[in-house]
Amino acid sequence: MRFCYMESIGKNDLILPESMQSHFIELTEPMKFAFGKFKKEVKISFSADIGSGSIGIHKQFAEGFPIPVEVDFKWRIEQGTFFVGPVIAFIFNSQAQKISPKRLRKMKKYTAPYKEVGGLFIISSADSIDFENKTIGGYCFKPGGLGKKDTWESGIFPFPEVLFRRGKSQALDQLSEAMEGKAFNYPLLNKWQLYEKLSDSPEVIHYFPETAQLVEIDRVFDMLDHFKAVYIKPAGGMKAAGIYTVTLAGDKYAVKDTKNHTKHLDYDNFTAFMDSLNESPHIAQQPILNNDLNRNIVFRVILQKNEEKTWQCTGSYARVGVDGSIATNRILTDCFLSTPQALRKIYKLSKKAAKEKREEIIDMCKKVCRVLEDKNIHYGDVAFDVMLDSNLRIWLIELNNRSHNHSSPLTTIKNHQMYRRVVAAPLGYASALAGY
Repeated sequence: MRFCYMESIGKNDLILPESMQSHFIELTEPMKFAFGKFKKEVKISFSADIGSGSIGIHKQFAEGFPIPVEVDFKWRIEQGTFFVGPVIAFIFNSQAQKISPKRLRKMKKYTAPYKEVGGLFIISSADSIDFENKTIGGYCFKPGGLGKKDTWESGIFPFPEVLFRRGKSQALDQLSEAMEGKAFNYPLLNKWQLYEKLSDSPEVIHYFPETAQLVEIDRVFDMLDHFKAVYIKPAGGMKAAGIYTVTLAGDKYAVKDTKNHTKHLDYDNFTAFMDSLNESPHIAQQPILNNDLNRNIVFRVILQKNEEKTWQCTGSYARVGVDGSIATNRILTDCFLSTPQALRKIYKLSKKAAKEKREEIIDMCKKVCRVLEDKNIHYGDVAFDVMLDSNLRIWLIELNNRSHNHSSPLTTIKNHQMYRRVVAAPLGYASALAGY
């Protein structure tokens, strides 16, 4: 259905086609109307003069933003409220000025399922959230059709009914809290918070390397005595930034960074080094070793919820680190392989064994997601980093719940089909949450 402006009606009037009247017989006046988080009481009338796919409103029906009249919407009646939507927003932790025409062209990748979803699909930034007026600034998607190109149109919009958050900011946290369970991915958890959250869940915590906060200095030394090495990482770090490997070297501690620069520190200087890092949260983590390899192999596993609100693996691939490297970001990666290729080529598994190991990895990731759900953590789009040790035991190194790179299947292993699955999933899941 589409909204249309009508003259000679009140600001609270809603004119519907007579064909819809049977759906409203048992409902009492005044009725509530909802469009995103915008709600008001309305007086509903039915007319034979309005098109069968139209909703008639006054131009000033909504204060603070215009109701789009060139967008197709769905509707439902629930608990005495007439809902029209969906109204879905993807909000990024960036400044509005950075949402350039070039970036909007890249955002087109998310619109693949729009024909089935319909409604108001908004791209916005965290600094465009207006809590006083309960609106967001941004761009809504307008499909072309009939030879016209798809476009993005700037405007002011109501708070959405479903929010997909892509980033970290206080404003996004505040808006997520107002979404009544229809904001994903929220709340964000850094490496330590994730480990702590799952530490009382025996069904999954054994997949994680032993982890301690770096401020627990005595425990860090205990881990060094036990494992002979530890990784030090920023708790909220991304892209392998700020990672160190610490190993015992006689009576010194050898500290190596991701550029393979090593310095040997005595006890006092090593303690001072840890103190300097603790100006921001850091963790110490058990290293995952494979004695047959002199490099790290990290499997990226992308899990997303689908239209049935169930977890599916939409993609996976392997990052093969450069020789001797402790990290596998883009700079420190020697090559990328599909997951079956890596399992067969590097780990020498048979085709059947590689398939079974891949399924085991995916099952582990799904299990972690389900446990987080039981703890009221609402995710819908995450990426796991997984490693295998010398015994092919699976270890969960990281869960990226903030904003993993949706284009990575295309930029790494050139898998267009995987890429299309990944970028289409968030809007499909958001539509399922909206409930039309």
